[in-house]
Amino acid sequence: MSGLWVSVRLAAMPGAAVVLGLLVAVTAALAAAFPRAVAGYEDRGLRRQIVDARPADATLRVERQTDFTELPADRAAALGPEQLAERRGKLAALLRAPLRIDASTQSYGVRTAPDVRLSDPGLPRPGILDPTVQLDARSGLTAHARVLEGRLPGPPAAGTALDKVTRLEAVVTPATAKTLGLHTGSVVHAQRLRPANVDPATLSFNDAHYEQMRAFGAPVAVHITGLVEPRDRDDAYWGVDPLLQAPRQVTRPVLVAGGQQWYWASGLMLDEGSAAAVDALWSRARVAPTTYYNYPLDTSRLTGADAGALLDRVTFLQSPAGPPVLAEAGGQGFAADSKLPQLLEGYVDLRAAVTPVVLVAAYALVTVAAVVLLMVGSLAWARRRGELVLLRARGGSLPAVTRRLAAEGAVVAVPAAAAGFAAAVLAVPSGTLAPALAAAAAVAVAAVLVVPARAWAALRPPVQAQRRTDLVTLRPSARRIVFEATGVALAVGALAALYRRGTSAGVDPLVSAAPVVAGMVLALVCVRLYPIPLRAAALPAAARRGIVGFLALARAGRSPQAAVLPLLAVLIAVSTAAFGGSVLAGVGEARDRLALLQVGADAVVSPVLPGQTALDNRGIRDDVPKPLPDEAADRVGRVPGVDIAVAVYRQPWLQLAGGEGVTLIVADSRQYAELSERLGLGAFPAGELHDRGVREPMAALISPAVAEAVDGRTFTLDAPHGELTLRPVLVREATPGWTGGSFVVVDAGVMARHHPATVGKPETRPTSVYVAGPGVRAGALRSAMASSPVPMEVRMRSAAREGLRDHPLQTGAERLYRTAVVAGTGFAVLAVVLSLVQAGPERRALMARLGTMGLAPAARRRLLLLEALPQLVLAGAAGTVLAVAAIRLLSTRIGLEAMASALHPESASPALAPTRLHPDPTALALPAVSVTALVTLVVLTQVWWSTRTPAEQMRAAEA
Repeated sequence: MSGLWVSVRLAAMPGAAVVLGLLVAVTAALAAAFPRAVAGYEDRGLRRQIVDARPADATLRVERQTDFTELPADRAAALGPEQLAERRGKLAALLRAPLRIDASTQSYGVRTAPDVRLSDPGLPRPGILDPTVQLDARSGLTAHARVLEGRLPGPPAAGTALDKVTRLEAVVTPATAKTLGLHTGSVVHAQRLRPANVDPATLSFNDAHYEQMRAFGAPVAVHITGLVEPRDRDDAYWGVDPLLQAPRQVTRPVLVAGGQQWYWASGLMLDEGSAAAVDALWSRARVAPTTYYNYPLDTSRLTGADAGALLDRVTFLQSPAGPPVLAEAGGQGFAADSKLPQLLEGYVDLRAAVTPVVLVAAYALVTVAAVVLLMVGSLAWARRRGELVLLRARGGSLPAVTRRLAAEGAVVAVPAAAAGFAAAVLAVPSGTLAPALAAAAAVAVAAVLVVPARAWAALRPPVQAQRRTDLVTLRPSARRIVFEATGVALAVGALAALYRRGTSAGVDPLVSAAPVVAGMVLALVCVRLYPIPLRAAALPAAARRGIVGFLALARAGRSPQAAVLPLLAVLIAVSTAAFGGSVLAGVGEARDRLALLQVGADAVVSPVLPGQTALDNRGIRDDVPKPLPDEAADRVGRVPGVDIAVAVYRQPWLQLAGGEGVTLIVADSRQYAELSERLGLGAFPAGELHDRGVREPMAALISPAVAEAVDGRTFTLDAPHGELTLRPVLVREATPGWTGGSFVVVDAGVMARHHPATVGKPETRPTSVYVAGPGVRAGALRSAMASSPVPMEVRMRSAAREGLRDHPLQTGAERLYRTAVVAGTGFAVLAVVLSLVQAGPERRALMARLGTMGLAPAARRRLLLLEALPQLVLAGAAGTVLAVAAIRLLSTRIGLEAMASALHPESASPALAPTRLHPDPTALALPAVSVTALVTLVVLTQVWWSTRTPAEQMRAAEA
């Protein structure tokens, strides 16, 4: 009997069934696609975070240096090819999911530090220092290298004591061979040196070394047996140690004239059978050889949900608890090291900043979709009220009626939800199925139960004659008052939690839902209060000629209680779009600020000398300053779009007496002050840096860290100009040319007067041209410097800004938020349409009666439009107010800086000044105007439809 009932009802109203099915399918598709889209961009973001990093940073390195307490024979027995391979397998077994290893690119072996010196006289020497090499007995050379010339190296000759080996074989890449002047058959001699036991005060450099060394063994002849190239230059086998691919010219701070000396560092690859010999020969070197295992991370199956577990696992292996675990598989002395924790922490921070904002859009979309489903239920109840009341009057039980209504809904909603789920899976292929299936099922259940629940609530008490539902006679019930008071309490609690914890406290559903809950309360308040000014405005309208204005205001002031649902939908849609627009505008400002700090100006033009980096006792550093060609600043200043171009001397890595590292910046104070003001980076009065005379310390603008270190006192700084005596006069958080750390700025004229002997020397000439000019183009700057005697590099603030937004977490979240806003707006428009459809019969009857009374069609259309406009304008204005309130509340609690950039270690060094979230006028006005205009267009269409023919008006009037 129930099946016959369902088939008859669906056959009687096929149009309503089709509309319900389409609505459920679209809603289910959106609900299922949302978690899959979130999982998709989180997965891509984590993989991108690791893949884009340097291979050395995305690799887990398990290493130990030579242990002198072990007997040489025991060390040699543990470093054979079979023993090294066996230990590799045991250590890899400790690395369980999600710490999966890419076995195809892993490597292991024994290497020296990159400071084994080559004493052969024919090798290139940029300065007074010998070239150095890293001797690397690495496994897998056959699988990862392609022989271009000669052959692969072999192991040392058998029968010779390992510490007495005098000949080793190695291969090099073409880049190394070209730089060092090597070829197949070349022989170089690797020194075996260690620091001499002398007083550091007596260190001399007449032996061409940066510290006094003495030999502890005869040099080892390394024979070059061939040239090889990587089979894949991008895999971690080669990328984890760039010295193996190409040499690098580096510099060390030394105690000789000039301060720094350049030399070449490169890598020589030996057979893995040479590992024990390398360990024995250089065991007493300044840095003992290292037994290493490089485990690159396999990202093919990595998901965003794995980030926390992966971070915990890597952190554990690097903690003091890690070596005992590694000792069980590899032996004593092994320790794990990796920059994966920094990469993962950057990802987790970015995700934590993005997720609460995306959840705001998700809650808004759920709310508006729920409003639409509720209105569908109300519309179905209004259409079938008489039928269902009659069923109850003839003895139908309430459970039976609701079961039949649920069966009707299930026949339509369940297949539609399944179709929507399938469409979401096809449209968004990434992500797990369980959350998407649960979301689609929730939509189906809501669609099935909305009409039975509405009928149950209406039919359970004794059914009375249908009464007016406007605010003339209807008063809120006690139950409704309790419900609204509870909503207010929840909203206040959510806002209090939001104020206390903010989004920085993690993903809190109540906090993220606070704007939606506040919107519900605001909609209730608006519905209760807005009739009061409308009724007041209707009084003077009644005194004027014409009935349209008075009648429109009077009807709008008696809007039915059901109007709260479309008002809520439009309000939430407007506030979500405005809030999201302001967040995106704030993120854009933060990106622009970060790009400025990374580049140092709108554009920077500086010489570039490929292959040169700087090396201090802590490792290799980039961006070694080189002098500008003559007239470079003048050429740049004549480029169209350049407002100001300043030649700047910039020398990083200098140290104060207390050890604080600083960057020295020397420029013309007048031009530099103007540049600072144009860029908004630490503007200052130029006159403050002028000197009082050559006998007085030089005035300096310093960073807060330097100010704290010197505490207002005169201080000294060793620089290529000599010993600088400086007097702090100004403190600024940032300055042009500053890319992180501490800085000291000195006027170029003052520097020349205090140290005239250094004027014009290459090591003290300007190193870069800093440009202010938002409209300058990189191509124009490159063209201006095309005739430069040295290659010039152009770095643009605009290019850095674009690079900061190219991250799946950022772009995916922005795309998903915009999609949610568009979908929410569509649902809001649909809610208004449903409200118009529900009020359609009454409005058509009114229009027909007014037509029979002589009211012109144009006046009737104007009446309907004016009746609907107050609530639409109210929804737009209230949505904007709600967005402003949410923005003000969250202004210091949304991590715009984290959302502005993917926090790779190399991009996180500049300290980004806090960018507070603030209302963006365009983001606030555009949604309110657009949504209101769109809904108004829908109302106009319905007005035209309601007054289209006189015949239909007469039939409506007789109804």
